[in-house]
Amino acid sequence: MCYQPHSLEVQPIPPQRCRATHVRETRGGLIPTHSAALLLHVVVAAPLKRPCSTLTNTASDFSCSGLEASPTETSSNNNKLLESRCSPSYIHDMMRQLTKNNTVEKLAEVDKIGFGFLRLVLDWTVKQAIMVHLAESYDVETRTLIIDFGNICLNAELIGWVFGIPSHGDPFPSLDDKNPVHVAIKKRFKRWTTTELRDLVYGCPMATESDRMEFRRYFILVVLKMFLCPTTQQVILPWHIYPVLDTFDPKRFNWLCKH
Repeated sequence: MCYQPHSLEVQPIPPQRCRATHVRETRGGLIPTHSAALLLHVVVAAPLKRPCSTLTNTASDFSCSGLEASPTETSSNNNKLLESRCSPSYIHDMMRQLTKNNTVEKLAEVDKIGFGFLRLVLDWTVKQAIMVHLAESYDVETRTLIIDFGNICLNAELIGWVFGIPSHGDPFPSLDDKNPVHVAIKKRFKRWTTTELRDLVYGCPMATESDRMEFRRYFILVVLKMFLCPTTQQVILPWHIYPVLDTFDPKRFNWLCKH
């Protein structure tokens, strides 16, 4: 059960459309401080040392994966704003399917690249009123959640601690337009949809080292698009490509850095 302030009274809002919290864009940051949904999942989980939850669309709840973002706006100082949506339920279902199909080799690859924490993403409901309160309590300037439980600074170290993702290490490789391998990867995955990538996660072979490297690319792109670096668009964006240029040892990279 997530933390709920006992002294708070929150009026319910209509379930048909919830507006995402606006925050400034940090383009290419792979653990997105610009993703209000993911940040709120983190702070719900972190105080209780619980894994990230998923939100479901029941009577008074709303689904994070179905969160409708309002049109992008621009503030008075012309800072670009980015609205995104995160879908823990998508990741939960994908990991459950891999486990159900007893895909031992693929689950082993997930552990090798340091993404084993995704098995802990639960099918866990959170009341809409709590999410609304958290969104209203988030200070964009200081990236701090101000609640009765205490102020929680949502920094890279906290997010890394919650998910077990390295917050130190090498930066991701830059895209080298003169490198034929980089160019091929960029062209190959340009504007692919999450569904296409997920189908490859389920169906790709694992017989050779090359097959396993391809699986890592498919899997990482799905996780970036739907969980770690989500956007409202349905396709892979250019800055999702950097982490899959080199999949030999993803754990050596700093996944909390900005590219």
